[in-house]
Amino acid sequence: MTKPFNNKVIIIGADHHNTLAVVRNLGSVGCDIEILIHENKDLEDICLSKSKYAKNRTFVVAPQENKVLDWLLNHAEKKEKTVIFPCSDFATYIVDSNYKVLKERFIVPGFVNAPGRVAFLMDKMEQKKFADKYQIPMAKTWSLQCDANELNISEISIPCIIKPEISATGSKDDILICKTKEELRKGLKAFSQKGYKNVLVQQFLIKKYEVCSYGCILSERQSALKQHFAGGYIKKTREYPINGGGSLTKAQFICEKDIDKLNLKVINELYENGYRGQYDIEFLVCENGVYLNEINFRHSGNGYALIQNGVNAPYYWCLDALGLPLPKEAAVSVEIGKTLMDDISDLRHRKEFGIGFLAWVGEFLKTDAHSIVDIKDVPGTAAFFLAIVKRKLKHKH
Repeated sequence: MTKPFNNKVIIIGADHHNTLAVVRNLGSVGCDIEILIHENKDLEDICLSKSKYAKNRTFVVAPQENKVLDWLLNHAEKKEKTVIFPCSDFATYIVDSNYKVLKERFIVPGFVNAPGRVAFLMDKMEQKKFADKYQIPMAKTWSLQCDANELNISEISIPCIIKPEISATGSKDDILICKTKEELRKGLKAFSQKGYKNVLVQQFLIKKYEVCSYGCILSERQSALKQHFAGGYIKKTREYPINGGGSLTKAQFICEKDIDKLNLKVINELYENGYRGQYDIEFLVCENGVYLNEINFRHSGNGYALIQNGVNAPYYWCLDALGLPLPKEAAVSVEIGKTLMDDISDLRHRKEFGIGFLAWVGEFLKTDAHSIVDIKDVPGTAAFFLAIVKRKLKHKH
């Protein structure tokens, strides 16, 4: 297969279907790729390394900033600049924070002429200020120290949700919903015991459903396109945990007037501010309107659904970053109604959803895009499912 360009692309992320989707997309079009996984695992235990596109191209380092930076600098090409494609919040934060160190040898996503702004806006309190500046509706938000006094706590609306202030240095698993002031006090103490000093506290909005918008924002040079981004947005139709949600297991591409308006506003403001790269934007649809929940400056965990429906957002951004035109037939949106499934998560929680195995198989076969299963990459598919079997056998013993 002829390479679409000479530059090497380094994909950085966790051993996750987010990273796998980018590996499959760039590998399938012939890009020269290397994959850096930041986990405390041995290479033989990395599922993604078994993908036919990742064989002999995958490396592992501990999830430490200096380890990642050292590896990158040692793997940069000498003739052509190397493209860096971050797939996790951790990777995104490291790459943008160290732009000055990387700029001579790498091409990275971010804000044009404003290196460090992505890392700055990964602070959720700064996102709230960004939203307020551009009149983008968002839940009431407070930045609190974990040892906040009663006066500070008295200002908080109940119910509320406690989150790490910076996603790259926190864990999604630590997020707590507090229905009383006492639960808020206990929640702050729990975060403190986990090593947090500051947290983000937000008004807990009662949502009808959640929407995820994702894709890539491109430069003005792509004048052949009718818009400066390629992407779409989905409605989460199944989430886990069931009460409150958080992670989707099944979803569908939709188009609704109110969501369209706010989605385009957020994307346009990012574009006008100079952002070029992947985006993952969450919205909450409530009885009284649509609210921005958060912006992630990376490839979405749901990105596989764009790719499998013909919108090759990772490949498009690489071309754009290198000053190359997109293919003439490049699709920039997905047909409304197309469905997607996080295969392993949906299968794991099907009983809680009240779905029998045969009924689940029927839904699986009718779904248009899958996070793991890909008949063009049987080794990669098998590796992720075998890992589940091994974990279950290990727990039994």
